[in-house]
Amino acid sequence: MSENQKTEITHDKLQEEAEKLVSLLKDRQVGLFSWHMLLNERLKSIHDLLCPLFGSK
Repeated sequence: MSENQKTEITHDKLQEEAEKLVSLLKDRQVGLFSWHMLLNERLKSIHDLLCPLFGSK
């Protein structure tokens, strides 16, 4: 798999995760622990996708 294909896959996955995050933020339920858990999962997924692109951990 070429570097360009890897980046494209990462961008597709990043867009998918960002859309999930936006959806979660549109339906805010800040009083629910489960909502906070999902928010944390979405943010961690986005962080994990961006780290390799910027060379950080």
